Amino acid sequence: MEQKSGNRYDRAPMAKPDSIFGVQEEWKKALAAYKALPKDHPDAAPEKIPISLVIGAYRSDEGKPWVLPVVADIEREMLGKEDHEYLPMDGHQNFRMGAQKLLFGANRSDIATIQTLSGTGALCVGFTFLMKYCGPEDRRAPRIVLLSSPTWGNHRTVAEAAGFVTADYPYYNNATNSVRFEDMLQSLRTCDPHAVVVLHPSAHNPTGMDLTHEQWEQLAQVFRSRPTLVPFFDSAYQGYASGDLDADVSAIRTFVAHGLPVVVAQSFSKNLGLYGERVGALHVLCANPNEQARVQSQLKAIVRATYSNPPSYGARIAAAVLYNPQHPTEWPARFEQWKGCLSIMTERLKLMRTQLQAKLEELETPGRWNHLTVQQGMFSYTGLTKNQVQYMAAHHKIYMLDSGRMSIAGLNSHNVERVARAMKDAILHAPPM
Repeated sequence: MEQKSGNRYDRAPMAKPDSIFGVQEEWKKALAAYKALPKDHPDAAPEKIPISLVIGAYRSDEGKPWVLPVVADIEREMLGKEDHEYLPMDGHQNFRMGAQKLLFGANRSDIATIQTLSGTGALCVGFTFLMKYCGPEDRRAPRIVLLSSPTWGNHRTVAEAAGFVTADYPYYNNATNSVRFEDMLQSLRTCDPHAVVVLHPSAHNPTGMDLTHEQWEQLAQVFRSRPTLVPFFDSAYQGYASGDLDADVSAIRTFVAHGLPVVVAQSFSKNLGLYGERVGALHVLCANPNEQARVQSQLKAIVRATYSNPPSYGARIAAAVLYNPQHPTEWPARFEQWKGCLSIMTERLKLMRTQLQAKLEELETPGRWNHLTVQQGMFSYTGLTKNQVQYMAAHHKIYMLDSGRMSIAGLNSHNVERVARAMKDAILHAPPM
């Protein structure tokens, strides 16, 4: 019987809204409604404009997107010089070398490195490669990816799309706003021996609570005792967490120093402000240069079967900062200029954390708020409940994730007191869970 054209995709259900971008859409609708109000309407006052504390994108103290001056300078120099030709499947050579050196401290012949569609693309290619070529050939048992509880929501989506089954390892204690480190160690000592373990080297997303150097050392010993575990680092905030490029990846270098075969997804969205350019890299540390050549070839094959070639524009900007031996005078100066930009961004985020904590304490808001300044990076796990978050959206037009994750970058000197007052109001008056 001939199928009616209108029924062709009946088996495709409506997908659930993304947990992050769905809330951002709610904010956009509220903002559009605000802008449509008559100027004399009581809700049209500047102090009632809807606030988004959702998306992980840096904003200036005026609440505006900030193009890093070093990026703007490079773009002016590039104007009219782009040839728009395809890049190789594994990406821009200088960018790949610069990204590798930034992570590992030096270029190495035993690391397979490809340019990817930012950090998400690196995770996607990485999981696909690990599913095909890492672990036992007997696949009667499902392959496992272990994620911190909690973690960035897209980790689970990307891992499962590659065919993995996901599970959690303990990480954050909501009651004490601290890391459950001993529970984490015990979980990794007894988990599936071939599991892929996703780790956050700095600025843990969503909690902002990181392990200490001593804890990373202990964790490396667990991986050494279980050599078939795969440590897969998601490095999305190098230099953007503490302001120190080396400190923010010291966890990765600790694992490398212990001889552990790390896999690393790397993003330049945050630290270079290249959100829309999708600039990232995937690195696989191999046993020797021969293995590196084989792994590199398979990573390129995965790229060819998905998006064929990475985009060039953002990679050329990043390369001008990271590694540009054709311009030996300009390149180090650009790198130093970039470090100055990182300092501006990280210091503003630290200031916002300090001011929010101070306002909450000044208002005598119930609870303890010192965790806001212990955490680092773009996000804070505030401790607010889902009901409290939804109360803030309904009564104050302030939006964040139901988990209580707040993008600190959305705070500024003009709205931090309003956010603190809304948090106190929600804590006092939102319905209990």
